[in-house]
Amino acid sequence: MRTCAIVFALGVSVVAALFADVNPHSADARCPNPGPNRPDNNQYYHAGGYYQTPSTAGGVYANIQVKQPWVEPSQSDNFSSAWTMLVGPAIIPGNPPYAQVGWDEYPNSGRQNFYTWTDRYGNQAPVIYAGPAFTLNTYHYFTTLYDVNAFGKFSFYIDGGWISTRYLDWQPNEAQLSGEIDTLASQMPGGWGYPDYMNDIAVWYNGGWQRPTLNTFTSNFSYFGVWRWGSGAGQNLAILDQYCQD
Repeated sequence: MRTCAIVFALGVSVVAALFADVNPHSADARCPNPGPNRPDNNQYYHAGGYYQTPSTAGGVYANIQVKQPWVEPSQSDNFSSAWTMLVGPAIIPGNPPYAQVGWDEYPNSGRQNFYTWTDRYGNQAPVIYAGPAFTLNTYHYFTTLYDVNAFGKFSFYIDGGWISTRYLDWQPNEAQLSGEIDTLASQMPGGWGYPDYMNDIAVWYNGGWQRPTLNTFTSNFSYFGVWRWGSGAGQNLAILDQYCQD
């Protein structure tokens, strides 16, 4: 996985009426074979939200919907995923450290939960799988925590259950919540008619859990969409692949 390259920031709520039902009994929201029909370029793309905290970031959580995006089968480790992440300042420009937890979809409908992290130079550890796939279209909490009283202590939780704790050599100053693919030929989670929804979003800073308004972004507006509406505990995100017109 990779951190989100913040290329475009919308920072606005866009036509909430398009997604008035934030808990639809949706279809698969899955592109049919051959998927989005875009080049297989082995590059990372994102769509989601982020918030740079005024003090050390102690955690981020969100209730994320599980989808079944189409994944380019040319390589067995291609993926489409959705996750929460804590990010630190980059020592190497463009390669910041991070810790994350979420769900992954792999080619041929393989889906699992996962977590991973990097050192302070942005070198990623192997992805570790954390339990079987959740049922399609259900919502689950993915939480990445940092202990502000213990330098380098990160913990990962799924639905409130502890998964792992890792001691790293950096501390975070940003929270992210995003969908991700590792080739343009794969589908970002969600389709035009049935986006991937994320709600009950919170970030820990200044001594407690806060409900900041997220900045929204996407690597490419022509391919992917992201919407934010509501505020506080009622803030929602929706991400989608615009090439999947379900």
